[in-house]
Amino acid sequence: MSTLQSAHLTEEQIAECLLQSDPPAEFETHLAECQSCREEISGFMTSVDHFSRASLAWSESQPAVSLRARVRESSHPVFTVPLRWALAMAMLLVIALPLLRHKLTAKPDLQTVNLVEGDSEAQIAQDNVLMQSVDSALAADEASPLAEYDIVDQSQLHNPTRRTVRSR
Repeated sequence: MSTLQSAHLTEEQIAECLLQSDPPAEFETHLAECQSCREEISGFMTSVDHFSRASLAWSESQPAVSLRARVRESSHPVFTVPLRWALAMAMLLVIALPLLRHKLTAKPDLQTVNLVEGDSEAQIAQDNVLMQSVDSALAADEASPLAEYDIVDQSQLHNPTRRTVRSR
């Protein structure tokens, strides 16, 4: 607690008097002697009292309606709930029926379906010959990047069975 340094209480000392239930004895003796400080505290208490009365009057002037009653007043009529469910079902049907219809009416294209259970040895050999001919046709027309950097001998480029990479 602070001591009195001037003829009147400071704002902090007045606030201390107002906030404490038992203000210090030196403040009480000063308030008993100083009319100006008593008027300051009395003016503050009067302002607080006016504010309390105004807020009480305002709250009493408001209609006493519960929150549940406000929700009921602002909610939609009872028939909107079934209407919402009906709209949801209609949207589901609009989306689902065309998909279901397409699935039921779609027939597989028999030309694109390959029902091969396993390739025969003759088919595998024929495929290998075809791939080797494509490889040799491509290799003859294009220059190899390996040959460009002198990594593979030029004689080995056109012979796929003997391709070896030289080390640098």
